[in-house]
This record gives sequence, C-alpha cells and structure tokens, in this order.
Amino acid sequence: MVQVQSVCKSFTTTVKRKKKTQQVLKDVGFTATPGNIYGLLGPNGAGKTTTLRIIASLLKADQGWVRVQDLDVEKKDFLDKPVEKLSTGMSQKASLAIALIHDPQIIIFDEPTNGLDILAAKTVVDFLQDYRARGKMVIVSTHIMSEAERLCDQVGIMLQGKIIDQGSQDELKERHKKASLEEVFFALAKQQGTTDHV
Repeated sequence: MVQVQSVCKSFTTTVKRKKKTQQVLKDVGFTATPGNIYGLLGPNGAGKTTTLRIIASLLKADQGWVRVQDLDVEKKDFLDKPVEKLSTGMSQKASLAIALIHDPQIIIFDEPTNGLDILAAKTVVDFLQDYRARGKMVIVSTHIMSEAERLCDQVGIMLQGKIIDQGSQDELKERHKKASLEEVFFALAKQQGTTDHV
C-alpha cells in the first residue's frame, strides 16, 4: 500500500535578486492499494510529478508524510551508506532488494505514454494492465483523459496543487452526474475557476 497524507511542497526561486516562493502541493492525500491502478489526473503544473517524486523519495515534502509498504520514505537512514558499512541485517535487505528489483510490488509512472508512438504506448498500457492483474500496485500520472479512462481503477483529480476529488471512475461520474471522466474533470476545473489554465 502507498499512503500519502497531508503533503505540502513549496519551491523558492530567485528572479532579479528577489526570492519568490510558490506552493506546488497543498495538503495532498490518497491511498493506493495492490491490484489497482491509481491515476493522478491533471493539467501540466498541477503537481502530479512533484507528488510522484516525493513518493519515490527523490524530493522531501515540507509537511505531511508518505508511507510505502508501511515504511516512511523520509526515514531510510541507511540510504546513502555504502553496503560494506551496513549492519549484517541491512546488508541482507539490500541484497534482497537487488534480487527483487525485477519484480517490484509497486510501480510509479509519470506520464507513461508521453512521446511514444501508438504501438509503443499500447505496449506500456498492456504492461501496466498485466502488472495490475498480477496483484501489483501501480500509480500513474497523466493529463490524457482517454488514457486515464482506459487504465485507472481509482483517480485523484489534481488542480493547482490539490487533489480536489478522488474515487473510482464510476463514483466520480455518479457524484458529478457526468457521463465521462473528461466531463467530470472539466466540471471540477470550472468549479475551481481554472478552466483558463487547462
């Protein structure tokens, strides 16, 4: 299971000697479970990639927490230690991790079909569906509605750094009285006043 709870993230940039801070993620939370594909759906700049990078421990959250298989992603204190300096137990775990790397329980894809031709994209989609069928956990981000509808069991719709609604596709369509995920997305974007940026 992957649990994301109350995650916030800001970035500070300097332009003409002035520092500017932009909050990219605002209280993001969701749970992804084995045997399902959880999709983060939203336009470019919504915070999807930042969320995935925090899950993968490539970035640290400013607030909140992420647990992957009950491990806190920010508390792997052995991460930067050479293997020879690990305890026997940790060395064994590292060896197991290397051995299991070809069949991970969780896979995270950021825009999995971006830039691929139609045949390569189908191969990726087939791979993800096979992975799900084997009881694995998959988290993807996309801004392509048809891809989300074809792939995702659960969807978190992101706008301006927040997950504004989430659930199964049927739950979202029923809740918003819409026939497609695309209609749900645009209705939510209109409610949030973000249709000019979508």
